Amino acid sequence: MDKEEAVVKFSLTFAIVMDVTGVALSGFLNQPAWMLLALLGFAVAVVVLIWVS
Repeated sequence: MDKEEAVVKFSLTFAIVMDVTGVALSGFLNQPAWMLLALLGFAVAVVVLIWVS
C-alpha cells in the first residue's frame, strides 16, 4: 500500500467516523449544531474522492 492510498483510506475512515459521531451526538444531545460535524465529515469524504479520481 503506497502513501497516497494510506492517506485516502485514513481520510475516508476519519470522514465516516465524523459522520457517525455528528449524527449520534445530535441525536443524543438534541443539539443540531453537531450535524455540522457530520456535514464536515461528508465534505471531507467528497473532497478526498474527487481528489483521488
